[in-house]
Amino acid sequence: LPDQHTLWIYARLGVSLFCGLIVGVERGFRGKPAGVRTNMLICFGSCFFMIVSEEVARQAQREMFSAADPSRIAAQVVTGIGFLGAGAILRNRGMVTGLTTAATVWAVSAIGVGIGTGHLGVGIVCSIGLVAGIEVFSVFEKRMYVNRRRTLKLQVALKKEGRIQQIRAI
Repeated sequence: LPDQHTLWIYARLGVSLFCGLIVGVERGFRGKPAGVRTNMLICFGSCFFMIVSEEVARQAQREMFSAADPSRIAAQVVTGIGFLGAGAILRNRGMVTGLTTAATVWAVSAIGVGIGTGHLGVGIVCSIGLVAGIEVFSVFEKRMYVNRRRTLKLQVALKKEGRIQQIRAI
């Protein structure tokens, strides 16, 4: 039977999976590239890095290393997640897409780090708040863009294939 310390580690890891699931379901429902699995892995991984960081610091302090600092690994998680989020941002024909996905990846990682440090309730509240914020503001955003953008659908029927290159050039 695991001891109380091990159960506390399992509880944090379990809550991190749940929080990643909460956010991932919303993102998956919207058809975004970072869905359930991605958000669960990011939250879980960030949490586990924080747990390992704290355990390494505890071990170092037991062995009389006074410079043990658990925030070092957390700082590297932030850097790594920033790099991962940057990969989600795309630019296509003058439009930038993926910013919300990148920000969500970053926020889910922060939630994982927080849970890893023992703030389980805060992690759950932040996950629910993140999803609620995305949902509420997506309604406002749609109303704003309806007045700003117009979409034109153009269908062309061709009789000769040689004209395709000319149409693509236009």
